Amino acid sequence: MSYIGRIDRLKLFAVLSIVIILCIGIASVYTTNVLASNNTKADKSTTKHSKIGKVKVFNATIVNITDTYIYVESEAYTGKLIAKGKWIYIANAFGRGNWAEVKDLVNKGEALIIMASIHRKNKTYHILLGLKEDSVILIRPILMRYMTQKHLHTKTYMGVYATILDNKDNYMIVNRSGHKILVLINPESRWYKAGYGVVTWSEVRSEFKSGDMIRIFCHNMLIIKEGYAKYLGFKALIWGYSGAIIDLTSGTAITRYK
Repeated sequence: MSYIGRIDRLKLFAVLSIVIILCIGIASVYTTNVLASNNTKADKSTTKHSKIGKVKVFNATIVNITDTYIYVESEAYTGKLIAKGKWIYIANAFGRGNWAEVKDLVNKGEALIIMASIHRKNKTYHILLGLKEDSVILIRPILMRYMTQKHLHTKTYMGVYATILDNKDNYMIVNRSGHKILVLINPESRWYKAGYGVVTWSEVRSEFKSGDMIRIFCHNMLIIKEGYAKYLGFKALIWGYSGAIIDLTSGTAITRYK
């Protein structure tokens, strides 16, 4: 290879590096702006969604739990709510399951209820769409799609700075600009830990401690509408990694390893 050819390649590499860094920076700034924005129409728009009917959110007392429904009592609504079907659950772990698999996470007592009433052929069906009871959250997938304000996706990376609030089995709760975000991580996913070697997330997650400042390089962020974020207690979900997670407090750095 000629000397001039090497110079040209070095120039090209430098230009590409600058472009990548700029893209990451722009994505990070854009993420901050989206998280900071408020969706003031969230509560009103719930009355106009034809697929899941008119949505109600209220506090109630759960007095009975069965394989197909729960029975609640409140000023807003008293009666059965159909619960069978698929659910997303957030507890000590994040996952999906049928009602028969997740109902044991729910106890009798006070809870935040999200429901819809659907009218079909002179009949009214009262459907449980979601609930929050202490640290347990259940959400139907259709509600998750509806309460999404924006899905950010990039083939490169979004670099997100945040502070760890809690570290669960397969997700972390972090704080970014006053907003709680769930960072979803497969416990069996493989990572390369700097200065050590290949590890799984379950082997290294204890090194990412509450209070630590971290930077996450991810591909996906789901932003929740402000009204639902207020009720559920988190503003966004993050997943999809081929980059790194760096603990800026302890110095622990891991990069995705396949």
